[in-house]
Amino acid sequence: MRAGDKKALDYMLMHQKVTVGSGKPDFQTWLQMGVLCQEMTGKVRFTSEMMRRICMEAQPVREIDEVASKDSPLAWLGAALRWMRPNVIEKALVENRQTPIEAIFQYELYASIRGIFRNDDGTQVLAEARGHGEKKALNITISNGTSYGFEIKSNHLTKEDIKAVVEQADAYKCLVGIDKMFVANFVPRIKVIDEVYHFDTFPDIRVIHIRFSDTYNEYELKYLGEDGEIHMQNVKCLAS
Repeated sequence: MRAGDKKALDYMLMHQKVTVGSGKPDFQTWLQMGVLCQEMTGKVRFTSEMMRRICMEAQPVREIDEVASKDSPLAWLGAALRWMRPNVIEKALVENRQTPIEAIFQYELYASIRGIFRNDDGTQVLAEARGHGEKKALNITISNGTSYGFEIKSNHLTKEDIKAVVEQADAYKCLVGIDKMFVANFVPRIKVIDEVYHFDTFPDIRVIHIRFSDTYNEYELKYLGEDGEIHMQNVKCLAS
C-alpha cells in the first residue's frame, strides 16, 4: 500500500465523513475501489459500516505485552488507554473539529485492545458501528468464551443523558447477546458531570466515566466495583 493511500485510509477511519479540500489526503484510490463514496454534498465517507469495519480490522496489530489480567475487562481498558497515541488524537481533532471524538477513541482503543490479544487465538476483537446521526453508537466487542462489550460515548454529563446511553447499550446487549456490557463515557477533565454509575432499571450495564486531560495523555477512570464501592484508576499514556 502506498504511503499516501495508507494516510488517507487512516484519516477516514478516525473522521468517518470528510469534506474534500486543501490539506486533506487524496482519497481517489479508495473512491475508485469502491471503499469510499462521495455524497452530493461533496463529503467522502465509507460505502457502508461493514466496509469501515473491514478496513479497521485490516490495520496493523500493535505489539502490546502487558495487561494486568486477561480475564478483567477493566484491566484491558486501562492497558489500552496507556497505549493510546495522544498526538494522533490531538492532530485528528485539530484537522477536523466536526469529527465525533467517539470515532477517534474507538479507533485508538480498538487498535490497543487488539494488540493486547494479538497472541491469543481464542479471543476475537471487533469494532462495530450501528445507527445514524446522534443515535449512532460505536462499540468494541471482545469474545473469549465470555462476550464483553464497550459502548464508546463522550460528553454525556447529566443523569438523564447518561441514562439514555445506558438504555441504548442495554438494547445492544440484548440484540447481540453480550454477556457483560460497559458504557465508556469520555469527558474532558474541566467539565462537571453527574457521577452516575448504575441504574436499577438496567442492572446489567456498568458505566465507566473516563476523564481526560486537554493533552489527551492522562485519563482517570471511575466506576462501580463488584464490591459496591466507587473505584478510581489513573492512567498515563506511554507516548507523549
